[in-house]
Amino acid sequence: MTIRKNMTAIGRGREYDGMKIVIITATNVGRRPISISGFAASLLFKKGQVETDILHDVRPPLPCEITEGKTVSAYVNQENLDFESISCWFAWDSAGKHYRSNVAPWYKRWVSAYRYKYANTRKANKGLNR
Repeated sequence: MTIRKNMTAIGRGREYDGMKIVIITATNVGRRPISISGFAASLLFKKGQVETDILHDVRPPLPCEITEGKTVSAYVNQENLDFESISCWFAWDSAGKHYRSNVAPWYKRWVSAYRYKYANTRKANKGLNR
């Protein structure tokens, strides 16, 4: 997976005119074809925030089977994106395997995963006490 920031989309339609975008690309480096089913950004822990943000603008459309050397890309408007809150970018295939590119340092990802786990445990325990 590759992530490119501050890109300008040429020939992608009027919706991208003058917009800075982030392009997340998954490339099949193996010999067997794989079917990419989705792209997402895993977010660092913030109270009241969801854990992942699924990316919807993907070309070619999903699900997409890519053969050796072929790519599929997701496009995100960079203006509304907080890069400090992203843990990693990832894509998954039809078999459920995740391909990820880590962005945040390992210690931030570890603390975030612990906080998500602890927050979910507390919510479950509150429901049992009532």
